[in-house]
Amino acid sequence: RRAVELDPYTPPHRAWLPSLHWYSGDFERALEEAREVVEEIPSPEDFSALFVLGLSAARVGLYEEAISALEQSAITFPPNRTYLGWGYALAGRTEEATAIARELQVEPVSPYSAQGLFLIHAALGNREEALRWLEYEPHNFALAWWWPHPEVQALRDEPRFQAVFRRMNLGFEEGRSAPVPLPVVHPDLPSVSGDASESDSSGSLQQTPEPPGSRPWPLSDTGSPNAERTSAGPGRRPSRRSPG
Repeated sequence: RRAVELDPYTPPHRAWLPSLHWYSGDFERALEEAREVVEEIPSPEDFSALFVLGLSAARVGLYEEAISALEQSAITFPPNRTYLGWGYALAGRTEEATAIARELQVEPVSPYSAQGLFLIHAALGNREEALRWLEYEPHNFALAWWWPHPEVQALRDEPRFQAVFRRMNLGFEEGRSAPVPLPVVHPDLPSVSGDASESDSSGSLQQTPEPPGSRPWPLSDTGSPNAERTSAGPGRRPSRRSPG
């Protein structure tokens, strides 16, 4: 809000506020504020407000408005067609969603497109395909932010789903829809909680320490939409490039 006060006419600043409402699950407020941004400071060069508007409209069932906004955002930023595919799937436009999923699988896969494939297949009800793409490594940095969504929540009881979040030091507790941080354990030190792969008496998941060198790449290498694409398949970690 302070950034908006200081610079109210820069679209990304204005779009961040509705996006935070969206990530927290307040989809109607996100939609209302995203509409204001698009109406007050339309910017053909910036996709952020249209993107949030499309995501929010899709989530509350306004599919025509959602598809229109997501199509426009994908023109400005082509990788956003992954979320256009998600919007098509929610709207029941199965053929168009499936066509985008096929295109993404033919191209070299990135953490960004793998997350999109996970969301498209989850929205289509393709449980096995959704889990397969969820397991792609390295993960996109925004993966954990999709927890409020029904199609993602529908998978949370799957051990494979829980294992992915556990590798990010996130677990699930009874009565809470959002993942919770797990204790950080140094990989070179023994765990103080015994066999951390088991649930404790409260039912919450504990972290299993990983061996040195097994952590995914830093976010700076893979976390942004502009990260270098790789042809590795789902569940495979690309080989590192040699220094220099």
